[in-house]
Amino acid sequence: MLTCGHIFRGGKEGGKITVDLFNERGAHTGSVPGQVIRYDMKRDVGLLAIRPGRDIEPMKIAGRGQRVLRGDRVFSIGCDKGNPPTMRDSRVSHLNTYLGPANIAVAGAPTDGRSGGGLFAADGTIIGGCNAADPEDDEGLYAAIETIHAELVAAKLHFLIDDNQAIALRRDETN
Repeated sequence: MLTCGHIFRGGKEGGKITVDLFNERGAHTGSVPGQVIRYDMKRDVGLLAIRPGRDIEPMKIAGRGQRVLRGDRVFSIGCDKGNPPTMRDSRVSHLNTYLGPANIAVAGAPTDGRSGGGLFAADGTIIGGCNAADPEDDEGLYAAIETIHAELVAAKLHFLIDDNQAIALRRDETN
């Protein structure tokens, strides 16, 4: 699972966590134990592992050839102030205008609690992860796909990029 790194501030890689799961309608379907694979505070990207004990629908990660352009239609999914997840439609307003790793600025600042939520291209592939808000310019700041790719490579999960596919966890793989 992809999330932001700053939620693990003071934690450690390999640490145990609890992950809440939701269905496509946003209804809570339970909680499962998870483990922090790794996180990077500079990239503000974190990777988690879970064994949900049932089939889940993974989202595809944008491949190396997928480009994000200013003006592209995007949507994000996140939990405003701890509420069930919601989807927000938006557009890319800027690319790499903030210092640091590759980033995407999107119209509409995210509400507190959406950190770690995904940013998706119109085709549903993951292109970013929410890590900050700029309330002055009313923009959300997301780790860009290049930043996510770098974290996946560092975690030796490069096959998720190379094959442009996600891993589907199945019940028989959790035992």
